[in-house]
Amino acid sequence: MQFRVTSRQKLNLFQYSFEYKKKLDWKNLREKLLKFKMGNILSAQSSSSTDSTKNPSKLPGTSSVALKKYTQWTLLTVALLGISYKLITAYQKQQAINLYTDSRRFIQVGIPRHLVNTADTKKKELPNQCVRVMTYNLLAHGPYYCLGEGQYKYCPVEYRAWEYRIRRLLTEIQAYDADILCLQEMTSFMYSGNDPATKLNFKHELKALGYTNVEESTGTRLKDHIHSNCICFKSDKFELLHTYTIRLNEMMDRSKNEGLIEDSMLEECFGDVVTSKEDEKNDSEKKQKKNVLQDSLFYKLFTKCPDIVIVLHLKHITTERELVACTSHVHWNPKHPHVKALQCFLLSVAIDNLMTKVWKLDNENVPVVLGLDANCLPIKRIPDMYDPDIPKEKILNISKWGGGGEQKDGLRSGGYEIFTQWTLPWTDRDHAYSRIAEDLHRAQEKKKEQESGDKSDQGKGTEETKTEKECLEKYWRFANENSYYSQLLWKYGYLEKERLLLDNLKHEWTIPIPWKSVYGVVDEPRFTHKKDVFCGTLDYLLVNDSFRVISYLEMPWQRTFNYHRVPLAPLLGKDTHDTTYQQQNESEHGPQADAECQQEAIQASLFPPIPNAIYSSDHLCLVADLEFMPTLQDTADEIEHIKTTSRSAPEN
Repeated sequence: MQFRVTSRQKLNLFQYSFEYKKKLDWKNLREKLLKFKMGNILSAQSSSSTDSTKNPSKLPGTSSVALKKYTQWTLLTVALLGISYKLITAYQKQQAINLYTDSRRFIQVGIPRHLVNTADTKKKELPNQCVRVMTYNLLAHGPYYCLGEGQYKYCPVEYRAWEYRIRRLLTEIQAYDADILCLQEMTSFMYSGNDPATKLNFKHELKALGYTNVEESTGTRLKDHIHSNCICFKSDKFELLHTYTIRLNEMMDRSKNEGLIEDSMLEECFGDVVTSKEDEKNDSEKKQKKNVLQDSLFYKLFTKCPDIVIVLHLKHITTERELVACTSHVHWNPKHPHVKALQCFLLSVAIDNLMTKVWKLDNENVPVVLGLDANCLPIKRIPDMYDPDIPKEKILNISKWGGGGEQKDGLRSGGYEIFTQWTLPWTDRDHAYSRIAEDLHRAQEKKKEQESGDKSDQGKGTEETKTEKECLEKYWRFANENSYYSQLLWKYGYLEKERLLLDNLKHEWTIPIPWKSVYGVVDEPRFTHKKDVFCGTLDYLLVNDSFRVISYLEMPWQRTFNYHRVPLAPLLGKDTHDTTYQQQNESEHGPQADAECQQEAIQASLFPPIPNAIYSSDHLCLVADLEFMPTLQDTADEIEHIKTTSRSAPEN
């Protein structure tokens, strides 16, 4: 269905223009939005095809009907959402919602008979044992984030204004109608502030949409530099049983973590630690080691990262099934991949211990979903200042439960390795041991240069040189006195030792929850975050074995492609690693998949940086429909019922 803006509608909309109540120049606005939709393709194609730039509808791979339809929706939506949210009619709201729902389909992956036909999955068609979950980094509002002077220069400031963004964010949330929302970067102003221009905030608007909200701040930071996470759930579908906030930087403190992290795991992460004040009094050696640990730069760095995990224990009213929903925002700094990996490890362990030890749940039968901004790439292929050397060998991009399968060059991040492989070897370069070993090696070389009277210190002030030497001394003292790092340095050839002495300790991080990436059913998106200087996948929806993925929301640039559907073979019990199957599958579907993959790469590259006039965050939301898997007791009861029925059936 196509929507046409009538003259009467234009006249009414003039009075409520979103650009400071100035009249809308419909001709220029249409041209501007048309160029914006094509991702600046008009200017990009000017050098190669003059005709195509004059007539955008004739651009390769572009449907003139679809483009016209999208442009009309965009014109109507941008104008309507500029009006006070309470003045637009239900019909007009629905047209605004259609802007999002008609640009991204739900791809069914869990029901074989629907795999060939990728028709849209309507919410009303989902069975009662299904829940829809959304994870969305909203982009925090404030001078340090969305309104920063050096941030998002490609996006006009009026599109980053709160009165402009909140209407679109609310519309997008309403469009996908999720049962559970995992929201990140929600500031207190966004959540409960009283903006005089809009009178809107998420707390009241989400409540009006039928959600119950649980919001928690990440901790104390600079003024206007605090953001929080938030989980919302439909009040008519779930009952809240418990809620808990895990503060990751407190997990090393035995008096604060409430037993969510065992002492043995703390020793694996940080070496010898004091578990109580009594131990500290009775064991001077442990006290000394603890002081050395706390003097380490890595320990101080980790405890300064105020990232949290919000965990909700819910009860599904219709099926009376219990489930756990979580959200988190992992450390942001690309300089610290070992901190991100450790946070991913600790949050998985803490969630499992919270379920089993505090809430007394059976973690094998209770579904768990985690929506988060992990700030780590699935695979890094382009060298940068943080990873100048990318390995050339191919990595099998496949999780343990069967997602993906394509071999790609690159370096898999430590956080993604933990979530998909459930373990991170201590030799992995994103493991804390490996990263700190490299730092210690550089510290040793720097120390030698300083001791030999390196000229690099001559231009520095006395205080600066003294501070640098103190940091290096602490680093080096920690390396010599702590056996973990000493052995690691020997392992990497930086510090010679005769033999390893830690036969009884693990050298890897292994998580107890077998996470599965929802979008990893086929492959992770090309990106969920795109700016002018960075583009990559940072957001994930993770579930355990008690959830089955029914469908997921495709990315905006995948609208016309079919190759990202799940093949039937794995669901039918076929061995996808069999050579005969691979050859047959390649001959049948290979050419079409390759062609669509190349075309999709082009469409993705043309997708404009975000935020912009349409998407009001620098992240794209991820949405999935999840179905409860039968519990062990349900399976046993069903088997017993079948046996009883077969015995009582009359013989022919």
